[in-house]
Amino acid sequence: MNKFRQTFAILAAVLAVLAACSGVGAATFSTVYQFTGYLGGPDGSYPIAPPVVGPGGVLFGTTRLGGVVNSTCPDGCGTVFSLAPPASPGQPWTETILHSFSAGSDGFWPSAAVTIGANGVLYGTAGGGSPGFGVVFSLRPPTEPGGLWAESILYNFAGPDGPGGDGVAPYANLLVSQGKILYGTTSFGGAYGGGTVFSLTPSSGGAWTETILHNFGGEGDGSDVLSGLVLSRGVLYGTTALGGTSNYGTVFSLTPPSAPGGI
Repeated sequence: MNKFRQTFAILAAVLAVLAACSGVGAATFSTVYQFTGYLGGPDGSYPIAPPVVGPGGVLFGTTRLGGVVNSTCPDGCGTVFSLAPPASPGQPWTETILHSFSAGSDGFWPSAAVTIGANGVLYGTAGGGSPGFGVVFSLRPPTEPGGLWAESILYNFAGPDGPGGDGVAPYANLLVSQGKILYGTTSFGGAYGGGTVFSLTPSSGGAWTETILHNFGGEGDGSDVLSGLVLSRGVLYGTTALGGTSNYGTVFSLTPPSAPGGI
């Protein structure tokens, strides 16, 4: 036992020396911002998705609640915000509300992070919209400093299950490809009710075209898609919360067709 203690003490001392030499120490925790927007405060509340980092270290994120209060959203319909770092260390970060959802055509209760696209445009998903099964939105930065960000609804999900159903409840963040195509998931709906993987392609006229890449709920492929996607060498990867052979969820890949228009 004494030899074990001696060996352990030596090992601990070596690790301490290595940590000191490499500059590794205790992490420094700081609170960047505290939300105060419960029940309609202007800055939002309940931020359940991680922020993303934009140019200049500015953080962009969403709050599921707070913001506009109405009969649909008694705790607020949610917001999209930015946090600009201080010019001098130790000073407060500056929060700006880029959009407050109203549960109208603009949607409500965003659950996912936003995605930064070309020219600083933010893309995201929210519930509601018309007819109420969820939306994909964009927020375009102002042309002049201090101007308003412009929200546009790129797509309203139609929702019903069965042939032609395009999905329900896009909870997760979007993926933007180099060709400005958006890829995402819906948690439910689609041909079998288990959710979908979809793409949205812009056109020169401004409209976006949705394509369903996969319908979940078939045999063994999973269901309830709550997460977003990652892209590697042209292949999309994601997860389903349920389904599969044991009904405990799956990890899936989607490989593009070898010929245009293929499956």
